[in-house]
Amino acid sequence: FLSLYPLPHAHALCGTGGCGAIWTAAPLPGSGERSRLLGGPLVVEGKGRGSRGGFCRVAMARAVRRRAVKWLPVAAVSVCMAWIYITYMVCFVAPLWHSGHRVQARVCGGVVTVLNLLLWASYFRSCATHPGRVPAEWAISADDVEEEASERIPVNYRARCPVCKVYKPARTHHCSKCQQCILMYDHHCPWMNNCVGWRNKKFFVLFVTYAALNFGFVCATTFNRVEILQPVHPFPDRSLRGAMAAFNFSLMWVTSALLSLSLALFSALHLKLIVENRTTVEAYILKRGPNPYDRGVLANLQQAFGRNPLWWGLPVLVEPLGDGLWWPSATSASSAASSSV
Repeated sequence: FLSLYPLPHAHALCGTGGCGAIWTAAPLPGSGERSRLLGGPLVVEGKGRGSRGGFCRVAMARAVRRRAVKWLPVAAVSVCMAWIYITYMVCFVAPLWHSGHRVQARVCGGVVTVLNLLLWASYFRSCATHPGRVPAEWAISADDVEEEASERIPVNYRARCPVCKVYKPARTHHCSKCQQCILMYDHHCPWMNNCVGWRNKKFFVLFVTYAALNFGFVCATTFNRVEILQPVHPFPDRSLRGAMAAFNFSLMWVTSALLSLSLALFSALHLKLIVENRTTVEAYILKRGPNPYDRGVLANLQQAFGRNPLWWGLPVLVEPLGDGLWWPSATSASSAASSSV
């Protein structure tokens, strides 16, 4: 009898709203209740006490379950990164240290630890940083007429989003997963439970790059100890515990090899898009056509990573150039330079 449909601007049946859901209900047999839909939330009228609270609790429970499911890929990525690091330190660095190769153990352990710190910091910032939302000033007012709207929003920036009820700036697209318009929308990443956009593109690229470097270093330094690549057993203990350790180590190496190769290609793709000042959506739409946002390699890198190159490789919040709303094109920059001359 009840079904929940998530809507971006709907209110729940609780007094202040905020559950982000709208209910539709068929009358329950013998309940004497009737329902009507008044352009938004469902107003339930009836004799039963606590019906509003019951509906609200069920709505909140379902919303919590949906949110929890969306975070499962993030938990899987976190577990995988922690498992590879722990296996590398326990099954490779620790035996090196105890066998007398302490310099090699310090170098390998130190490099992997630094890469993992940068990796985890970049991943956390990618998940926690909002990619950029359209400000409230760009909302479509019910009283807007063509002349009044043109005073606030230029004509070429007045594409409308029928879901968010806002004017969409250039390079802004609506994400059906997040149910909101994202500035400089690149794509929605389920492994981050977040969109990649104007404010977190740097963290996403750093995360993918450091992951490829970390897993590649793990594969390169442990190549001669993988059991499936040599007939000699790399572990002296041939008991069940030793066999399980050997299997775990080999599985770690194969997983790291696959991840390093795929993430290296993915990192190269996104670095190329940053150098060209394109997003994934624009690369698909524009394809080989002229790119109006390309301002040169240095300016494109500064737009994504910040003005100071010393901070480019660190997962620190450096505001990218601009505000995510107005995008100077290559033609406007060249015309401004020629006019100044």
